Amino acid sequence: MSYVEENNGVASSIALSKSLISIEGLKPPLPQAIFPGLENLKVRMASCNAKANLHIHCANEECGHTETKKVVLHCFVRYSDCCYRSRFVKAKKRLQSFNIHSSRLIHLTVGFPTMPEFHKKDKVVQQKLLQKFHRMCKKAGIELKGIRVFDFQDRKEEYIHYHYALLPGNIDIRTLQKVRGELIAKTEQEFVVRIIGYRPKKSLFKYFAKRIAGCYGDFPNQFFLNQKITLLDYYKNLFNTRSLVRVSRRLSCYVVPNSFLCEVCGCKECHIEIEILSFPEDKGIDGFVGYR
Repeated sequence: MSYVEENNGVASSIALSKSLISIEGLKPPLPQAIFPGLENLKVRMASCNAKANLHIHCANEECGHTETKKVVLHCFVRYSDCCYRSRFVKAKKRLQSFNIHSSRLIHLTVGFPTMPEFHKKDKVVQQKLLQKFHRMCKKAGIELKGIRVFDFQDRKEEYIHYHYALLPGNIDIRTLQKVRGELIAKTEQEFVVRIIGYRPKKSLFKYFAKRIAGCYGDFPNQFFLNQKITLLDYYKNLFNTRSLVRVSRRLSCYVVPNSFLCEVCGCKECHIEIEILSFPEDKGIDGFVGYR
């Protein structure tokens, strides 16, 4: 769970540690049976955009400082558009944290055969194949350095593909296709490789941020996953899966820690309690409204 606080007119998002959170008056609506985490996910989504009081207690016993902030809760679940704007802003900040200084990057895509429906195990198999592809490209004299995002395409059957934003370098399409052919011969797993060309980093990162935030397709046919799959399918196959991957280990990034500092003693460990004040009008406490 995360919250957005208005700070001088600028909205900032901070993720809360599950181990330090208790939410007053909010419990799973159904017995936790086959998929216990699914009910917790429904509760999390039901509280998205709810107004709440955030009670912050300093863990330092000598200090004991307590403060309360009025916040708006965001679930940051990439299933619907409930808090898409905040997810998009967070994704852009994440992309900008990589030490990529080139103003133009190489846009490359790798696609896999269409399938009736997507399953988590398919993504695992595809990622292992991509790792082999990276290693074989390096042996052939092409080191792929950049980032990669996972993408769907709106078709009758699922077309899973991956977008790369690569640092400028000597990337020859003929060599890539040769490596691709050799890997297909070894693994008997089909895939296609396409170089779209150089693109401005700003526009490419904007495109990537949409995918990371859970918005797929291109205008005017954009869609979110709740329009295509059930919440159960999302939970089994896509929940807590990474959509952004760093391709090269040499590509570093900085991460701003999402921690609460005590304003009195500066302690970084604080206990958080969330008191729900009001839920969005279009959502029930059970979280089923709008979710399948």
